[in-house]
Amino acid sequence: MVVHCSLCATAVTSSTPSVKCVVCDKKYAHIKCLDTVSGASNIESSWTCNTCSTSDSPIPLSAIEQIIEKQSNKLKTELKLELAQVISEKFQQISYRIQVVEDNLEKLQSELNLIKNKDDIACDIDNVTNMVSEINDRMDRSRNVILFNVPESSGRLPEDRVKEDLQHFCEILNPLGSFDSFPKPKKILRLGIAKPNVMRPIKLFFENSDEAMIK
Repeated sequence: MVVHCSLCATAVTSSTPSVKCVVCDKKYAHIKCLDTVSGASNIESSWTCNTCSTSDSPIPLSAIEQIIEKQSNKLKTELKLELAQVISEKFQQISYRIQVVEDNLEKLQSELNLIKNKDDIACDIDNVTNMVSEINDRMDRSRNVILFNVPESSGRLPEDRVKEDLQHFCEILNPLGSFDSFPKPKKILRLGIAKPNVMRPIKLFFENSDEAMIK
């Protein structure tokens, strides 16, 4: 059975959205036809045909319930859409903030890694510096000779005391050969502060480690 639109009298098909009268539940109207009727906007869920709307008979309770239900469902749908839109916007804002935080954390991690690398480099430099200092210290010690248990000089002048200490060194070398055959130290000094009855070590400085190797 072909159903026609109560407003335009053309056939109502599945391809043309339409509504049914909420009172008689028999007559139909195209939604596009309702939109062209003045004051008919947003009445798709509560539309009544001309016959029912002009009738003096009261609207059946079932029709009223149907109208209320349709309006309620429409409001629920609209609320769901609005809520979904709000949630989507909030989610996008939260996602953006999370991304900003992650970017900041990544930047901070990069800066921390850079600082750590600088600390590692500084530590390596310190290690190399200490190693060089130790090597230089060893080289300095290799050019020196220290004599222990050598009597202190009784001379009053520094140069006299140095001559006497050098004489002690010559006496130590006598069993090995003539003093003239050995390299001469370029400097001689006593280590520490002079104290009564204490023989301070004598330190002899040579030009290089080969000269310090007395053979």
